[in-house]
Amino acid sequence: MPSQAPGARIGNYNEIKTGYTAELAVAEALRCMNCPGRYCARNCPIHNPVPQINERIREKDFDGAWELLASNSPLPEVCSRVCDQSRQCESECSRGIKHEAVSIGGLERFLADGYAGKNAGIEVAPPTGKKVAIVGAGPAGISAAWDLMRKGHSVTVFEKQEEPGGLMMYGIPNMKLDKGLLLKRFELMRTLGVKFICGAEVSKDIPAADPLKDFDAVLLAIGTAEARKLNVSGSGATGVVQAVEYLKAGTRNALEKGYELDPALDAAGKNVIIIGAGDTGTDCAATAIRQGAASIHQFEIAPKPEALPGAEKLPWKDWPRVFKTEYGQEEVIAKYGEDPRIYGIRTEEILSDGSGKVKEIKTVLADGGKKTWKADLVITAMGFTGPDTRILTDLGVKTDGRGNVVAGEEDYGTGVDKVFACGDARRGQSLVIRGVAEGKEAAASIDRYLNP
Repeated sequence: MPSQAPGARIGNYNEIKTGYTAELAVAEALRCMNCPGRYCARNCPIHNPVPQINERIREKDFDGAWELLASNSPLPEVCSRVCDQSRQCESECSRGIKHEAVSIGGLERFLADGYAGKNAGIEVAPPTGKKVAIVGAGPAGISAAWDLMRKGHSVTVFEKQEEPGGLMMYGIPNMKLDKGLLLKRFELMRTLGVKFICGAEVSKDIPAADPLKDFDAVLLAIGTAEARKLNVSGSGATGVVQAVEYLKAGTRNALEKGYELDPALDAAGKNVIIIGAGDTGTDCAATAIRQGAASIHQFEIAPKPEALPGAEKLPWKDWPRVFKTEYGQEEVIAKYGEDPRIYGIRTEEILSDGSGKVKEIKTVLADGGKKTWKADLVITAMGFTGPDTRILTDLGVKTDGRGNVVAGEEDYGTGVDKVFACGDARRGQSLVIRGVAEGKEAAASIDRYLNP
């Protein structure tokens, strides 16, 4: 797929990949062998009918291909961009055994871009008179809202942020996911009857009892909002910030006219240390380089992974053992000449100046050596520990030893009458597509509950 070169794209917030033309899409779809095993569809968490979609694309029946995709996927514009298809659908592509796999994600994106915000091929059942409240507008909540709306139920989504989308809106930079596409999706959902109540947090601004008494079913899709904290001396210094806070501010500054970026969240001219070398840390590096950081380093406590043979076939749990250079590291290398990641390093202490601002980080290396780094901005990207417990306590919902909501594997019920849960809040921090899949499954369970 055509893409911006690393040296060019660091000067803008546009998407890195520019997408297929119709001609390129047809050529790529022609590579699909339409094999009878349908392994790609089987390994897709939501089981998109990939071979059938590809067949229609190569016949230039784009409307028919879109109807197949739209009938199954609630967020194709998102999944086509942020899913790692090389370890899901494309990993099972028969073409990929001896050659490069068919670009299933690229073809999905081609369709999603062409039909963004349009009501083509989307059927909605007659109204059932049943009302469902969904708390949380991330991947799981939006997925469930979409399917429940299409089944004819009245759906209201409560979201504490200014806009729906959760981490899709505020945690994934525009370079990976154009926010305009999300806004089109949400506007389409409003047109089809979904109601969004944003900027209001249930159990804080809205009593948890309200949706419980006013709706026939309540779905908790609240994600894992509690970020893992850096427990070292000096971590309270000014300039030590959480990744989600930093990325949200950076996204709003890049896209919203008149939004003033807090200087504490601006990397311009600063020595930036990112604690965490995962996807979120990479997004922070990419944002910092666009803001004009003086230097960027990512700390990872684990040793450097090996470039394992056949790494593209490894299951998701083995991903941390695979050494990859992602888009953010490519950009840092292009500008500064070196990979920002430092492996086998542990933060020991954060030092501040006389005014309380961070100035240095003391670290311990894997070989026992110690090193002090200049730091004007420290971003912690160490994942999340679990969902916000306030609403769970108010509703009497139980949690397990990890703090996740206890909900059934089949029905997603919490044991509290008419309260269900899905997504990261139930299973722990995971992939966007896993949240989408659970949202679909929870929606099906709620539909059965409402129509026994």
